[in-house]
Amino acid sequence: MAKPLHASDRLADRLNYLPIAVFGLWLSPTLFVWMQLFGPLRPFGWPPAVSPLPWFCAAAAAGLAALFLPHGWYRPRHFEARLYKLLGVRHFRRWATNGDAIVRFVRRRHPSYTVHRQQFADALANTRVGEKSHLAFLTFGTVTSVYLLSSGWYGWAAWSIASNIVGNLYPVLLQRYTRARLTRLGIA
Repeated sequence: MAKPLHASDRLADRLNYLPIAVFGLWLSPTLFVWMQLFGPLRPFGWPPAVSPLPWFCAAAAAGLAALFLPHGWYRPRHFEARLYKLLGVRHFRRWATNGDAIVRFVRRRHPSYTVHRQQFADALANTRVGEKSHLAFLTFGTVTSVYLLSSGWYGWAAWSIASNIVGNLYPVLLQRYTRARLTRLGIA
């Protein structure tokens, strides 16, 4: 039987649904676009000027390829922590899942709350899993955005690009930033 969560963990879990919803701002329209092209939401002006099948296959292949990157890809380089600071990743971290704002809010009610009750090795492994999944979605979304641009669906393309940056690119950068910081501190 699973051990019941502490009240602080339950509160953090509820608050973490907000940043996860931001990812939904990318995922939902992306699924909607492909459902328009292949599925039950097919528009009346079918077929589109550019065939979607090769683009969908390319997007899926790019996403799958991201899952098989070599282990060395996930090793932070010496310049990365500084670069990510310049790109605003520290500010993004404030609002990300288990980010600074969520932790601060939970600690107001539960002062002993900590995100990393687990070992740092487990936390590092979780950053790799998070990066890998967001990288797969990022590559899938990038190919999808290129298809939308080539089809002249500029509104969808703009939304796809913007939401892919917030929902996938910045989470990838955040995972790498976290590993780079831990490596610099000698924890990794």
